[in-house]
Amino acid sequence: MEKFKLVIVESPAKSRTISRFLGKDYHIVATMGHMRDLPADKFAVDIEKGFEPTYAIMEGKSKTVSALRKSAEGCGEIFLATDEDREGEAIAWHTAHILKKDPAKMKRVAFHEITAEAVKNAFKKPRAIDIRLVNSQQARRILDRVVGYTLSPLLGQRIKRGLSAGRVQSAALRILVDREKEIQAFKSEKYFVISAELARMKGPDFPFTATLSGKDNKKFPKPGIKEKDEAEKIVTFLQANPLLVASIRQEEKKEYPQPPFTTSTLQQEAGRRLNLPATRTMSIAQELYEGVDLGPQGAEGLITYHRTDSLTIAASAREEASRFIKETMGKEYLPEKPPVYRTKSKMAQEAHEAIRPTSASRTPEKVAAFLTPFQLKVYTLVWERFVASQMAAARVDLTKVRIDCGPYFFDLEGQVLKFDGYRKVIGSAKKENALPPLTQGERIDGRKFEIEEKETQPPDRYSEAGLIKAMEKFGIGRPSTYAPTINTLLSRKYANREKKILVPDPLGIFIIDFLVQQFPEVVNLEFTAQMEKKLDKVAEGKEEWREVLSDFYKPFDKAMKQAEKSLVVSKEVCTECGGKLLLKKGKFGAFWSCENYPKCQYSKNMIEKSTFGQPKYAPGDKTEGTAGKSALADIKIEEKCPKCGGDLTLRQSRFGKFLGCATYPKCKFTKQYKP
Repeated sequence: MEKFKLVIVESPAKSRTISRFLGKDYHIVATMGHMRDLPADKFAVDIEKGFEPTYAIMEGKSKTVSALRKSAEGCGEIFLATDEDREGEAIAWHTAHILKKDPAKMKRVAFHEITAEAVKNAFKKPRAIDIRLVNSQQARRILDRVVGYTLSPLLGQRIKRGLSAGRVQSAALRILVDREKEIQAFKSEKYFVISAELARMKGPDFPFTATLSGKDNKKFPKPGIKEKDEAEKIVTFLQANPLLVASIRQEEKKEYPQPPFTTSTLQQEAGRRLNLPATRTMSIAQELYEGVDLGPQGAEGLITYHRTDSLTIAASAREEASRFIKETMGKEYLPEKPPVYRTKSKMAQEAHEAIRPTSASRTPEKVAAFLTPFQLKVYTLVWERFVASQMAAARVDLTKVRIDCGPYFFDLEGQVLKFDGYRKVIGSAKKENALPPLTQGERIDGRKFEIEEKETQPPDRYSEAGLIKAMEKFGIGRPSTYAPTINTLLSRKYANREKKILVPDPLGIFIIDFLVQQFPEVVNLEFTAQMEKKLDKVAEGKEEWREVLSDFYKPFDKAMKQAEKSLVVSKEVCTECGGKLLLKKGKFGAFWSCENYPKCQYSKNMIEKSTFGQPKYAPGDKTEGTAGKSALADIKIEEKCPKCGGDLTLRQSRFGKFLGCATYPKCKFTKQYKP
């Protein structure tokens, strides 16, 4: 009798979906994520031996490992079918070691989408484990362990027990803190804007509004007119002198669709339009990728892999989208040439695809009955964005008008949609703004002039979507790290979510000030980005992972030894004697003390509540929709439900926090939460 073939994946949902495509000869088991890692209670990295890691079976995974080993004993072949990224490659490599197999001889299959064709093709052409991706993941894991396990104790000794620091986490926190300091240092400036209600002297009544643009053919310098007296004199002049249409220019403008989603842009758009935290977005995307039961059709993956920074689209997917657009909307909605989007990031993995539906013909309406409300919303975002990206540009008739009044002028712009193009699918936030049929040289009736006093505003605080965009811009982290990084900041209370905005806590601000003084490179955004590039080069086989770690560790270790000896000095001085304020640790935590103690007894709290108050303005990204989860649900729990394999989420009851299955009430598994 021929032995069965063992297939190892990460989750039961993925297992159920691919089992439909492989047949009875295959036995599929799930690892429930990582099974082996650096132990939490030990440093587990031998720096003297080239950063050699010591891995151990993770807590709570012993039964999974035992069951996996037992399954492997009776099988004929073993296929490692974990996700197609560095984490997936590392899980496959660790699984080989757990089974005491040579990783170089294991059969690795990876697919970008969980459809019958993609899965069957992958099993026809298994490959070897890509050790370059494994080494890149190992290097990142060890690097984060070195930083976290050396900086965190120092923060505990100098500031407060229980604090932690991380390489990506601290860089992301610095982005928030730098913005907060910009806001606090901002000084508002008054300026005045002149608006007018205008109309044609003859013809149908068609009033329109305009804002005074400038004088003597030059735009007013920003922010605008600075003196009210000057604004009043201008209005007096406008009221007393004729307004004439000086020029009219008409043109057709093409409006092109945006490219399909990457991890970053999906998280940003779901945050803006659905008010979903990044973690929740990724959890829903994982469900859609791994497969949803579509009734008689069975389980099917609805979107491609959702951790990607590439804009590449498979030729077959592009062709299917073209057929769908032509058949349902007409050939005029197809562009002359199929669009090809280029990834801006030099670090993008072009072998991957952008996030797209596995079938363009599977419209949101067709799957709505099988999806939860938020699954449907996220799938609709992905489907609309992809289909629109393959469509023709919208065409807009643009009219630009200049109206003169002596040396002053108004610039107006009107636009009317001529052809909706991609907007037919995705819509547009831009509204039509039609101007009346003006003619050059005609006189305009100035019906009403108003002066509005305004103030310049500080830069916006970051929303979650805004921080993700900034992290991507600065090259901080990778697609898989954006959501967990933000959750770490929130769970550690280094930042707080106020409505839709992320606000650094005074403690978070103090930690960044401390790290900037003692370890400037660790929180230097450019340095962190360069480290990401080096880790990417490890994945490409262009850098040796141990050398990358060594190059980082030598200056870091030197700074660490110096920090252990050095005094932390405040930027402020003693208000009683003018001496320096030094950070000291007392029975109740850290505090500032005068350097001339005991001669000078002055001291103050480490963080004064009044130091970092609410800024005068608290603008932020405007979003619509309702959040599907509480702040507790945003905290990432790596462990899977042992009963059904679903995600475990952190919840609150009157007895305290606990872990519960995300599929409740379908699965009612709970367990005690141990932070």
